Amino acid sequence: MFARPRTLLVLACSLALTQRGSAQSVVPSLTLHTRHFAERSVAWRFLVVTDTGERDVASMTVTTSLTEHAGKPALLSVRTFMTPRGQLLDSALADRATLAPIWQHSHQPTKTQMLDFGATAVTGSVTPKDSSARAVRHTLGERAFDTTNLDEVIASLPFAAGYSVVLPFYTFEQGAIERDTIAVAGVEQMAAPGGAMRSAWKVSFSDPIITCTYWIDRETRKILRQDVTQRRSGVRFRSVPLS
Repeated sequence: MFARPRTLLVLACSLALTQRGSAQSVVPSLTLHTRHFAERSVAWRFLVVTDTGERDVASMTVTTSLTEHAGKPALLSVRTFMTPRGQLLDSALADRATLAPIWQHSHQPTKTQMLDFGATAVTGSVTPKDSSARAVRHTLGERAFDTTNLDEVIASLPFAAGYSVVLPFYTFEQGAIERDTIAVAGVEQMAAPGGAMRSAWKVSFSDPIITCTYWIDRETRKILRQDVTQRRSGVRFRSVPLS
């Protein structure tokens, strides 16, 4: 774990995190609210949802650490998935104020993936388990968020009634940017871990593969539930935090 900064540095970072459009901003006109990030580890359940009930299919632990990169505050997110086909470990480092991606590492049963994000391109390597590494270079032409940090980006948006935005996200599978729509659908009461009811933003997300609904605590910005539907198959999933 990384040591927490001293009081004066915390104050300086808090002021910086409310500023618009730094040189590293993905979308210069977008204000992100990122002071909710903290050193924490949260366990999640993943379930398949059918007309007759729910069934556990996987679990995940998300650990966030407050660190620095090149002398600036950064956010390290580590996701550990336990699935029937084995463990997946995804790590992503981003600028803490803008969530502009810096690097992404992925360790899967079939491959290891190491990516670095520049202003207009993503470079790195992919090493399949049974063959040698191959170089990756995806020229994007502009900055984009990393889909690995999708939850962090959505939880940090400037929500208000009627809010809607289209944001650029990099997807490795396409080697390109997709533009995804995120919109506030309303405010609802949603149970937090432990059962307490919380006022939550109901937020929709859609891309070419899935549609998704988030419930995000209006005070803490913690994700309280996420429902996902695959467009092609219609299969529905739900993820809920356990802590």
